Amino acid sequence: PPWPRFDDSAVIEAVRWYVELSTVQGVRPVFPGEEPSRPETEAWDRRWRLVNEDRVAMWTISPSDKGMLSGSSDRRGMVPLPLNDGGAIPLTFLGYYISAPTSYPHQCWTWLKFLSDHGQQITQGLPARRSAAELPEYTEQVGEEMVAAMRFSLQYGAFGSPMDREAWLIPTYYWLQQAFGQALQGQDVAQALAEAQRKAEAHVLCLERKDDFTNAEILRTCAREVDPDYPPFGE
Repeated sequence: PPWPRFDDSAVIEAVRWYVELSTVQGVRPVFPGEEPSRPETEAWDRRWRLVNEDRVAMWTISPSDKGMLSGSSDRRGMVPLPLNDGGAIPLTFLGYYISAPTSYPHQCWTWLKFLSDHGQQITQGLPARRSAAELPEYTEQVGEEMVAAMRFSLQYGAFGSPMDREAWLIPTYYWLQQAFGQALQGQDVAQALAEAQRKAEAHVLCLERKDDFTNAEILRTCAREVDPDYPPFGE
C-alpha cells in the first residue's frame, strides 16, 4: 500500500492552519473528543446546539443530518463542498436490500419498486431513480438548494470512503486525529504529526510481515503492537 504522509510539509501546514482556527483565531470551537483523554459523548449534541442557536457561521452537513436542524431556515444556505483540481466529494449510500435466501424475492422487489418510484418520500438524500429525483414534489420536499448540492456532489463524487476500500488506513487515521488533539493542547504540530507518521509506518511494516492487509484481527494486533493504547473500535 502507499505510505502515509502525515509528516509531509503540506500536511503540517494544513493541520497547523486548522489548529490555529481554534487556538489563535478563536473562530472554531474545540469539541469533546478532539483532545486526548476527553470524552466524546457530548460532542454531537454540542455541535447541533450551536448550529440551532445561530451561533455558527459555517459547518458541514450530510443530507441525513438535516433532521438535526431546528428553528427557522431562512438564514441558512447550502452549497456543495469546494473542489481542488482532481478532487472528489466522498459519497455514501443507504438503501434496502433483498436477502438471497428469502422465499419472497418477487414480493420484496415489488415493494422496493414502489418505494423507489416515490421520491417525495425520501428526505435524506437523492432517490435511486432519476425520474423520482426529478419530480417537483421531491424538490419541494427537501428544498432547491439541497437538491442542487446533492446533484453536484453526485456528479463529482467518489463512491465510498478510502477506509472502506483500504481497511488498514483505519488505525492510521486514529493516530492522525490523536496528533490533531495533541496540537490543540499546545504540542508542536510537526512533532505530533511525526509521531503519528512513526506509528503509521510501523503499522504498515507489521502488516507486511504478516502478509495481510484485510484481516480485522491482524489489523488490531498490529495497531496494538505499535500503540498499546489503541482503542477497541468495533469490538
